Amino acid sequence: MYSQQVPQTEMQRASEQTDQPNADSQGDLLVNNLIYKQPKALSLAKTRTMVKQFFQRSDYPSAPNKTAIIDWNTGASYIDVGNSYLSFNVTAYSADNLQWDFGSGSAMNCISRITIRSRSGTELERLEGANLWSKFDMDYSVPRNYKSTIGSAMGVGETTENRFPYLCTIPGGDRISTKLLIPLKQLCPFFRPLKGQLLPPQLASGLHIEIVFENTSTAFVKPVSVGAPVTDYDIEDITFMLDTVDLSDETQKTINMESADNGLEWVTPRIYTAITSLPVGQSQVSVQVRKSCSQATMAYSVLQTTASTTDVEVDSLSSITVPPCNWQYRIGSLFFPQQPIVENSGSGIVNQYVTAQSYYEALYAFDKPKHPFHECSVSIREFQSGGKGMFAMTASKDD
Repeated sequence: MYSQQVPQTEMQRASEQTDQPNADSQGDLLVNNLIYKQPKALSLAKTRTMVKQFFQRSDYPSAPNKTAIIDWNTGASYIDVGNSYLSFNVTAYSADNLQWDFGSGSAMNCISRITIRSRSGTELERLEGANLWSKFDMDYSVPRNYKSTIGSAMGVGETTENRFPYLCTIPGGDRISTKLLIPLKQLCPFFRPLKGQLLPPQLASGLHIEIVFENTSTAFVKPVSVGAPVTDYDIEDITFMLDTVDLSDETQKTINMESADNGLEWVTPRIYTAITSLPVGQSQVSVQVRKSCSQATMAYSVLQTTASTTDVEVDSLSSITVPPCNWQYRIGSLFFPQQPIVENSGSGIVNQYVTAQSYYEALYAFDKPKHPFHECSVSIREFQSGGKGMFAMTASKDD
């Protein structure tokens, strides 16, 4: 028997001859521009959907001091908190000739406290005085055009024109119902991730949220002397509208690997509030707040009169006229600012803006002098006598 091994060059040549027809066809397709390449995925998400989440009850008659409870059922979806919002109807009641608005606040006036817990019951956020925080946060964090656009859906009214239909008069009527929307970022600091991430499903699914509604005299303002004040209000059709995102399998695999190794971080600011009653008639006051935290970035104080919180004809969330005074914060052995703020009108000199330094310190605490194009909506006149004054300090030493 005789056998001969085919040389490697002959095998390669035979292979080339076998593949020659395919090469010719490929060349024809190339000449006629018929070669198509499957592009890579342009998005990390498979689907994106607005999902409605329902509370345990949709309606809360005589809502003051009642608690609305919801457990999110979002499954494996991520939540884009920047595009999500809380929606509800407010129905106000009066004896006759009803007229009302939210004063210098918004629909957040109706919310007194927000508590957020994880699926396992761990408390993630407890925001006391949510309406007061929201009012001053919007004043110093967003520009006026935000209030006249997105803020208008929240019930913000800087002028009479913007207040419509929140400033309403119905002769002989006793009921006005208004649809209001609150973006999640304006609802609670928990929905403000410092790095702008999507809320992961490990945290979002089963999230337990409790909302306590404010009393009537604090939530509403009767702007004119005629007519009857708001005596009660209902919250109806309350829901969360969540912008949910389902990621592709490859993206989800990468995130799961990162989560298994290092975990996923959801870092947000937290707000702690403390209410202190100041004695009447004293020219010097020292207030101590006993609260420990890992990192303190800023603090501010708002002066209000006790009577304004119970008078429906007064804006309960506005500050008093800021008087010229000397003030300073102390944390341990550190003082903020390092030198106390000393303001006075001078000897015999009438200075309209005697609180200019306090005004600048408030803008400094909200990082406005460094970023002038991220302006706030508080002028120096409004700071001093327009119900938007505060004493603010910043503890941040870097960016």
